[in-house]
Amino acid sequence: MWQSRTVAVREDRRGPPNTRVGAVVDQASEWAAFDALLGIEVESAPDATVGALAFYGRCSTEDNQDPETSRAWQLSNAAKFVRPLGGVIVAEFFDIGQSRSVPWERRNAASRLLSELRNRDRGWTGLVVGEGTRCWFGNQFSLTAPRFEAYGLDLWVPELGGKFENRNPSHKVLMSVLGGMSESERQHVQARVRAAMDAQVVNEGRHQGGRAPYGYKRKAIGCEYLPSTIRRQRLFAGSSRNTSTASVTAQSRID
Repeated sequence: MWQSRTVAVREDRRGPPNTRVGAVVDQASEWAAFDALLGIEVESAPDATVGALAFYGRCSTEDNQDPETSRAWQLSNAAKFVRPLGGVIVAEFFDIGQSRSVPWERRNAASRLLSELRNRDRGWTGLVVGEGTRCWFGNQFSLTAPRFEAYGLDLWVPELGGKFENRNPSHKVLMSVLGGMSESERQHVQARVRAAMDAQVVNEGRHQGGRAPYGYKRKAIGCEYLPSTIRRQRLFAGSSRNTSTASVTAQSRID
């Protein structure tokens, strides 16, 4: 069949221009017969118009991050992702100060988003996110995706390059990997922060909070400006020997 298809093209090039159209039709019919012989069903091209969508994003902390900047870049990524397909963002849901490990039902904006699924007059037919790892943690996607599917809503994830297909096993694997990456990223951040705090105690004598050990007292060793406002300062505290109890601590060491 491949040889006959090649010959048809060659003969068509030698013939007049009008015969080339007929050769293409013959090739299409040949491949259609071949698909029918193998039992392959050719699906029609999907509709390129996405329509009205809702946007969801999340920002971990309010003091150490700028919520407006975080919302802006996530919304920009989502808009650039769906705009070529005809998607328009008509509703926004953005959580501030919510950890990714918190389930969707316990997040403020995410819980309102889930409650809107039952509303037929919500005005949007799908959800788009700016970054999948920002929104889902661990197995959260496998718990929330069926709820959207039950109401006929699509989930558009940039990491997938399109909308999530429940019957596509590759999409399920990729979303599971994204959930694992999100969980791993959070654990890595926690480990780095703890290691940095230990280094501050050893190198700078930084007091990490709580009551100073017996025989020591707190002292100010410096300050820094918080990113939320210039006027607020955070005082660094260290530990120093307490002269009033120095003799007691020295005697305890000898004993």
